[in-house]
Amino acid sequence: MNPKKFTYIFLSLFIVSYTLLYLLYYLVNPEQVFLHSITKKKFFYTKEYSRRQFKALKENRYTLLFGTSQIHKISSKMLGEDLLNFHNIYGEPGDILNFLHQLDTKQINHIEQILYCIDLSAKADREEGELIEYDKWKIDYPILTIEKLTRTIEDIVNNHSTLAGYLNEDGSMEHIDKKQHSRFPHHPYEIIYSYDDKLINGILEIDRWAKDHHKKITFFTPVTSDAFFKTINFKKLSPFFSSLLDGGIQNIKLFYHIPGMTDARDDKSEYSSFMDPTHLNVYFVDRWLHQYILTEDRYSISDANELNIYIREAERLQAELKF
Repeated sequence: MNPKKFTYIFLSLFIVSYTLLYLLYYLVNPEQVFLHSITKKKFFYTKEYSRRQFKALKENRYTLLFGTSQIHKISSKMLGEDLLNFHNIYGEPGDILNFLHQLDTKQINHIEQILYCIDLSAKADREEGELIEYDKWKIDYPILTIEKLTRTIEDIVNNHSTLAGYLNEDGSMEHIDKKQHSRFPHHPYEIIYSYDDKLINGILEIDRWAKDHHKKITFFTPVTSDAFFKTINFKKLSPFFSSLLDGGIQNIKLFYHIPGMTDARDDKSEYSSFMDPTHLNVYFVDRWLHQYILTEDRYSISDANELNIYIREAERLQAELKF
């Protein structure tokens, strides 16, 4: 076979194969980039999914929940009312503000309240990337990578097998085993918190937006296991929370340590509240939501004095923790 013919056959096979694989990716739509899918349940997401939530807010009233994977299990069913879970934009103030600033009057009126989980273990200086124009449904046809092809195959397989979890339409993650917990070593894990002026100013601007539009907004932190709580440098966090309070935020709920949740153990002395070292399981997320996020004021700070009291108590608890 001469080289020219070989090249022609090779290129033809490559084009046909790529086209067929891309068609499969398009039809399955594992990352919910397109408007349809031949499979029912989804397991992966990108921030493009917030386009669907933007559209939903035109039609119904919702509580808006912003944050990282720490809050991805909080669903409409768990809350007991319609909710949109935006963990797909990962609590980034730039992306949140971009969403809020594009809402029309009807959508703003449809907001019941805003819940915002401030998770400093996520990279605070992460770039938001290209901001979404929500009123322009722009579909980009990304290059088919190995990762996208793998997700396509996993989507198909997962839809035909016993599922451990999947995405709900409201953006939350549904986990089948509500009390799932895993074993991890009983020793302190260093947890790295980071923040900068950009993050602080972004959170403050979100707070001002909520006040300007007369929307209740609740700021709160994740719950940590005592293995992580032990290593938190609260003196490093103090200037961050001081800046938020000085900037006009009325109160912040600090949930880094909740007795009976941070240190919950089963009869084998394994953590019973965490499904992995950093994420509460569904059962405890439900408790966290209803007993603390929505109602509890005991962990709220509203000024420098309350922040200092909280930090002294947290450092006392850290000193008492033994491993």
